Amino acid sequence: MIMRQRMKQIQLPDDKSAKIELLKHVLFGALIEFNDTLEVISSNTPTICPTYVIIDAIHRPDITVLFEGYNLDWRCLWKGESAEKFALHAPYIAQLKEDNEFTDWLLSQGFGKGWGIFLRSYYSINELTDHLRKFNQVYSDVDKIWLMFRYYSPVAIKQVLPYLPGNDFIDFMRQINQLMSEVSEKSLMIIR
Repeated sequence: MIMRQRMKQIQLPDDKSAKIELLKHVLFGALIEFNDTLEVISSNTPTICPTYVIIDAIHRPDITVLFEGYNLDWRCLWKGESAEKFALHAPYIAQLKEDNEFTDWLLSQGFGKGWGIFLRSYYSINELTDHLRKFNQVYSDVDKIWLMFRYYSPVAIKQVLPYLPGNDFIDFMRQINQLMSEVSEKSLMIIR
């Protein structure tokens, strides 16, 4: 029951242009409600909720060059020496725009390749970056060490996030209105 309240999977059409159109609707349209146990009061005119992408440079080492080239507002989710020393292994967040060549390129060329995840949040990119940096490492009680947690991996999103204990889930999603992750080239998972 809780998993149904936290996530929904959407099957995407086989036709590439129809798939991109549906992805843009999910990423830039009104936030999708799928919790049928709660009644949500909403306006007839939805408020625009900014869309962000987190891309792991391990999969796309030139991502910062692309962000710069397409004039996107972006940040590294690591900071200090780690951000400098491991720039080609770091996650990067950027704000997406619906009518932008980068968004079109990302959805047509990158979707289904496991590069990262999409977020919707009313928070600014700086506020969201500060929030997400808290989750870059997790402590292993077994090994007594800190480990990197690549929560921005579609695999981690699918296999870990929906099953977190309630308080941990709420803490992670506190500044995130909606999180989207590919399951495959033909399927998108939405977590709310």
